[in-house]
Amino acid sequence: MIIDSHKVSDAPGKTYDVCIIGAGAAGIVLGLELAASGKSVSILESGGLDFDADINDLSIGEIGPRHYDDLNVCRLRYLGGTTNHWGGWCRPFSDIELQHRDWIPLSGWPFDNEHLAKYYPKASKYCQLKTDSFDPSSAAKSLNDPATVELPLSETSFDTTIYRFSPPTRFGEEYLEGIKQATNIDLYLNANVLNLELSHDANSVKNVNVGTLSDVRFGITAKRFVLATGGLENARLLLLSNNVATRGIGNQHDLVGRYFMEHAVVDIGVLAPSSDFSLNFYNSRIGYHELGFVGSFQLNDEAQIKERINSARVDLTGFSEGESSDGAKSLKKLMYEVRQGRWPDDLGKHLRNIAVDIDDVAKAVYGHLTSEARDAQFYSAQLSLEQEPNPSSRVELSTQKDALGLNQIKLDWRLTKNDYRTVEKTAELFAQSMGAANIGRVRLDIDKSGLNGWPEDLAWGWHHMGTTRMSDDPTTGVVDRQCRVHGVENLYVAGSSVFPTSGAGVPTLTIVALAIRLADHLNEKSI
Repeated sequence: MIIDSHKVSDAPGKTYDVCIIGAGAAGIVLGLELAASGKSVSILESGGLDFDADINDLSIGEIGPRHYDDLNVCRLRYLGGTTNHWGGWCRPFSDIELQHRDWIPLSGWPFDNEHLAKYYPKASKYCQLKTDSFDPSSAAKSLNDPATVELPLSETSFDTTIYRFSPPTRFGEEYLEGIKQATNIDLYLNANVLNLELSHDANSVKNVNVGTLSDVRFGITAKRFVLATGGLENARLLLLSNNVATRGIGNQHDLVGRYFMEHAVVDIGVLAPSSDFSLNFYNSRIGYHELGFVGSFQLNDEAQIKERINSARVDLTGFSEGESSDGAKSLKKLMYEVRQGRWPDDLGKHLRNIAVDIDDVAKAVYGHLTSEARDAQFYSAQLSLEQEPNPSSRVELSTQKDALGLNQIKLDWRLTKNDYRTVEKTAELFAQSMGAANIGRVRLDIDKSGLNGWPEDLAWGWHHMGTTRMSDDPTTGVVDRQCRVHGVENLYVAGSSVFPTSGAGVPTLTIVALAIRLADHLNEKSI
């Protein structure tokens, strides 16, 4: 049943088996999996079926001192959540990314990749991938194209990995009909959870208090509760729920909101390929549109161990003459900003660059519109970093309030010296590897003009992770290996906020895999 919370006049007269807060990928998959096993489920979605700016502005928060996108831009509050602007990139974690590494503080998941891998096939189906195989050799053979092949990297510091592309799946659109048909799911739209109400002994959640922008207020009761609102809002709701646990639920060791991780993305330079090899297999322009997958250069285990650095990957984007000019880069920047509904602060600089480099800009536009980008002249190399867990990188509550009267988020994203060392060393190893394998020559060019030597134009993936991290030890984690909040018997957390470490890949596939795993656990428990 679909329920508009604006029209709710009183609390529902029933207790659900499970109440899920949030209807993004994790919440929707969890709800469908539980309902299929006969559980009664309520799903509370902050927004409706379509985008609403007033609802989305509930995500606004403070940011600093490091620049970051406005939080109401990188998060979406309507059915399907942030999958509504997901690019569709899917890749599982590698083995080492789940292992303890003695040079990375608090690394190591409570279970290994062999355990997690059991959930990836079903997750791949939810993400509508053509196959759950991520073997690059098989992908290359499936093309029957002698020009699109996996490169020989055996004597280098990198392995080839691949990303599979979801259509991308908009989980709200794709699974709405399944939710409607499930007689044991109640989906509440426009339902903003104000806080979670604990029992007097703080050992369990009694109910959640819900509010709308039209001032409707009601409560939902359930036997089990699951937070699935994303890496920022999961932490925010735990901190806001401080009536009984004065520091917030699960925050007895001051861990909620700490260890915020993102995938920092750094332009490390340009690769000029040799004539001996085609890089089509690794060209994101071709992979995204034509192949259904794209190759990526993953820093291999041996290099990570030897150099004692984090996981990282390097992705290539082919470009032609003119696209490397300042004018072409400014045009790309302006197009990005306009898509986000704003103008950049330095608009004049970008317009000047375009005017000065107008010939190169014209060449870049023409090449982009008319070329298939095969066998490009050059390739920009972007490094995506696994950020090490850092307790000073965190989500807190601001003193500013949103339209519901709730404290907004204050995001303080911090990177460490070892994070930066990983960037510099990985870039160096990439250049060496491409030369040693006669793949091409790399001109390294890392901007160091920004905060603490990081690039002024440092980018990110809108991947919010780690703020309710998973650990069997309550002094180092908010949730246990079953994603249950330490000390609260009936409260669980879904999504990438439970990641102990982030790996170097896009998290969506693993978010879905963990939701399926959590559903299996809750289905096994007596509810």
